[in-house]
Amino acid sequence: EVFVEVKDDKGAVTRTNAITVYSGNEAPVVKVELATPATFYFPGKPVAYKVTVSDKEDGTLASGADKNSVSVKSDYVSGTEKAQVLGHQIVSALTTGRNLTQTLDCKTCHKEAEASIGPSFQQVSEKYKKDPRARDYLVRKVILGGAGVWGQREMAAHPDLKIEDAQQIVDWVLSLAKGSTVKVLPVEGQVVPTAEDVKGGKALQISAAYTDKGSNGMKPLSGASVATLRSPNIDLGEHDGVHKFDVDDYAGKHVLSPQEGFAWVRFKDLILTNVVSVTVGYGFEDPLVKGYAVEVHADAPDGELLGEGKVPAGGKPMVMHAIEVPLKSAGDKPRTIYVTWRRNDGETGEANLTMLLLHAR
Repeated sequence: EVFVEVKDDKGAVTRTNAITVYSGNEAPVVKVELATPATFYFPGKPVAYKVTVSDKEDGTLASGADKNSVSVKSDYVSGTEKAQVLGHQIVSALTTGRNLTQTLDCKTCHKEAEASIGPSFQQVSEKYKKDPRARDYLVRKVILGGAGVWGQREMAAHPDLKIEDAQQIVDWVLSLAKGSTVKVLPVEGQVVPTAEDVKGGKALQISAAYTDKGSNGMKPLSGASVATLRSPNIDLGEHDGVHKFDVDDYAGKHVLSPQEGFAWVRFKDLILTNVVSVTVGYGFEDPLVKGYAVEVHADAPDGELLGEGKVPAGGKPMVMHAIEVPLKSAGDKPRTIYVTWRRNDGETGEANLTMLLLHAR
């Protein structure tokens, strides 16, 4: 354990909380690689991925690292800022718990699916899967040991085992019961989003973790990685800057209200791979006196023109309108995208932008 201790000239002492530092085993490096660089996912379009692992002690997935110690999961999460793992955190903890059983003496008496000197971990899981108190009970059992549940043979105590490690072991054991909700994906495959997934505007997150086998008597360590793709249904509140737009909240959605003249909204670092058009939603309270020009530019408000469309005058007020703007290719590198909005006579406009929806080929 490492801590900092400070003494003053009068002999008073204070110190920080101790941090446990492990040496002798390096943490693995995990990567989730997408087959095609992209910022967005689309309904019905497969997202192909591959997980790679590199561990100093275990090697790679092709040279010694255990595929069974890799957990891969996909989730749809609210907010593009949540690049940290959500459901993946659970799966990572479970793989850590499994590997802890291999570094302790658990494997002497227990196997995962077959009875040995003691019951299999699968049997233990089935016995306690409906008991709400099982986790706390089994954690105490692992630490304190005992006999009588599965016969008279004594289960060894582990008084030096940290409670957090015992909890991870027990969580893994309990996950083995039939009907467990924890599901993992293969290390290489694809995720196919549905139209329902897109409706919520959530980000698709493919996360992976690998827990190594431990080394030199040290506990296993985990590495993790996550790839995040945004929904093609863009809330205008996710912008990276606006010019001559007021940002308002209407019925839980963000609306951009133009002030006067030439207005734009900016989105940074977008990879528009396979994006062929964008639908711009708009609405207004009274019939439009003048029409509008909407354009999509790259890198600057007057930069490379990717697409343009015309919003006609007139129209029915108090309903949702939309115009689809075809886009030319923006390449497969991150670019800053500007959506510009200008009334034909350059005066203050009545129409408000309500949403953007990207379309892929």
